Amino acid sequence: MRVLYVTYPWFLDFSIEYIKELSKHVELHVLVVCPENRTSGTIFKLKRKIPFIKNKLYTLGDISDQIQDAPYFEEYIESCASFLFSFSPEKWMSFKNIQYNLALYKYLKRLQIDLIHFDDISIELIWLSFFIRKKKILIDVHDPVAHTGEKNMRRNIIRKCYYGLANGFITYSNFSARIFSENYHKKPSVLSLTPYTFYTKYEQTSEIQREDYILFFGRISAYKGIEKLIFAFRDLKKEFPNMKLLIAGKSVYNYRIPDALHEVEGVIIDDRFIPNDEMANLIRGCRFVVCPYEDASQSGVVMTALAFGKKLVVSKVGGLFEPINYLNGVVYENTNSQHLTQAMKHMLVQLESSLSGDKSVVSYKNTIKYNVVELIKIYERIINVK
Repeated sequence: MRVLYVTYPWFLDFSIEYIKELSKHVELHVLVVCPENRTSGTIFKLKRKIPFIKNKLYTLGDISDQIQDAPYFEEYIESCASFLFSFSPEKWMSFKNIQYNLALYKYLKRLQIDLIHFDDISIELIWLSFFIRKKKILIDVHDPVAHTGEKNMRRNIIRKCYYGLANGFITYSNFSARIFSENYHKKPSVLSLTPYTFYTKYEQTSEIQREDYILFFGRISAYKGIEKLIFAFRDLKKEFPNMKLLIAGKSVYNYRIPDALHEVEGVIIDDRFIPNDEMANLIRGCRFVVCPYEDASQSGVVMTALAFGKKLVVSKVGGLFEPINYLNGVVYENTNSQHLTQAMKHMLVQLESSLSGDKSVVSYKNTIKYNVVELIKIYERIINVK
């Protein structure tokens, strides 16, 4: 079975896990589509912009001197038939981008692949949809609908171009599957998220802070529930006066934490893009991770924390809480900040008494081995349909 797996820098922490395991079972060709004006995303960091060059594809070795921590990728891609980076023009609505998409089509045609697996769809590939109408196509859907405050018209455009072509869809929570079916009237296959192990490769590079802190990390956006979290922490601090709350991540989509909340005692807000090695240290040092989201399809933050063996407090919204069990976290009703306060208190008491063990535990359905077995079944089903 010959598969082309198409992913992007912003999903690479997710997809690298599948690439590693899937490449052991199928002839896997991987294409990482990188807009030339985007030099970073999750685990992918470029030291400088690499411009679009017509018909040019790069191996990891070709640009390893430009990719931060390139050696960390090697164990994940060693079984791939090919693993290439492709830098698209900055403007998707341009003649250059038509040339770029046509070149990609000629490349995948040479591969004579059985199926194209898109790890979601990005606007850079809009013109490719006109060339691959006779190909077997599977599409991951990470967010069936946009998060609060994060609507994007380009997402609607690219989905209209591709969704009618697809032979199958995958979502990564039961909640996402339901929302996708309601909005697109198609039934997806459902897999589970698995721990994002790439971040654990970063060795401890500095002294981990030993002071007690609860950690929120990732993008700071309107739907993340930051304000409710700070109010809840203010109440928690009455019983745990030495505890701190560290909010680490960059504000996006024009959201800003209100200035008054920066002054709450014990709250530390580090509003910037946090490099992977720093983030790894922050996760290792925290008491637990908190995800107070107002809505969510699922969360890479949850799976990153679980990769480090950290427990979580998460709101019962969307598919956010689906990977959480009594061995790895606490789920609370997201109706008011008092429920969040009580959930964080419960977690601290648990940790202090070791009632549920020191490390978090994921279910078998949240392992990459289970998911890849199921994914290959999906591949076979699509390929065998005449």
